[in-house]
Amino acid sequence: MTTATEIINLAAVVLQDVSNVRWPRDELVDWVSEGQRVIATLSPEAYTVVEIVQPGVGTKQTLPSGGTRLVSVVRNIYAGSGAPTGSSRAVRLVDRAVLDAQYPDWHVAASGYTQNYVFDKRNPKVYYIYPPHSGSTTQRLEIIYTKLPSTFTTEATALVVDEQYHTALVDYVLYRAYLKDAEYTQNAERAQLHYQAFAAVVSGKEAIDATVEPTPAGSTRPGIGAPV
Repeated sequence: MTTATEIINLAAVVLQDVSNVRWPRDELVDWVSEGQRVIATLSPEAYTVVEIVQPGVGTKQTLPSGGTRLVSVVRNIYAGSGAPTGSSRAVRLVDRAVLDAQYPDWHVAASGYTQNYVFDKRNPKVYYIYPPHSGSTTQRLEIIYTKLPSTFTTEATALVVDEQYHTALVDYVLYRAYLKDAEYTQNAERAQLHYQAFAAVVSGKEAIDATVEPTPAGSTRPGIGAPV
């Protein structure tokens, strides 16, 4: 578990300010916190969580507080005893146009375990499930979504962005530190160099992920479940 302290210590060595005279530690903590949120904004997959959620009544669902983008609705989760049929069944992504065409009244269909979900990347915090949820507290969903890290002011706080971004986080802290003294030409240049290094890691990680993303051989567009 990496904490803000470790990022601050690394930055202080580069700054040649291990006693934190020029750059107080509480100031550096703020920049670590800010850096996490910038990374998660520019590269949402840096902070991805898996969570069991209680759906709202009906088809329209929203992400939990702090969520920025749905990644996937994985499966049904039944929290009671005597699990019914479909209580842990996988949920499949479908195109809304297909669902609209085959079952125009799907938003008011009879309730049941979740079979399909609809997602539009233009509205990343909202998704729709089929059939509608009844509001049962025992019928839940496991979802994966990206999240914006909370701000913090304590050094011992554990970092939540993936460790692959920790080097970029050090560069972000150095960028903010040198920017503080940007009236000196040398420090302004250093600030720019560290921001470029930060941006290169964040954008480079996204490009690499795109080349290694698993793709099932012979995959086809997912079908939809039968009406309930």
